[in-house]
Amino acid sequence: MIDKITVESGKTLEEKIYVCDECLTLLTLQGNLKNTFIVRIESREKIECNICGAEAKFVLSPFKRGIWVCQNCLEERGKKHVWMRLKIVNYSDKSKCDICLAEGAYLLIKES
Repeated sequence: MIDKITVESGKTLEEKIYVCDECLTLLTLQGNLKNTFIVRIESREKIECNICGAEAKFVLSPFKRGIWVCQNCLEERGKKHVWMRLKIVNYSDKSKCDICLAEGAYLLIKES
């Protein structure tokens, strides 16, 4: 039986990673997800968890990196009110959406 949990803080993500449910929980308990986008992915391609190799369910991207989102995900994932607090800083036909891996995406960052 566990009678004590220690949560360490101070580490934050530097790059985008894909994670499964269990690894997301682990990273959350470790305090590593402060200032991080956490978005459920929807891709036809199987994406592996960058930590354990299981099927990934979420993309994690630090606020300072931003998140690449295609037009379809912008419209289908909560319309404008979800993305309203974010600023579009770039568009690229060659960049892949972090959510669905489609080509042609906008780079969104969180305004401070």
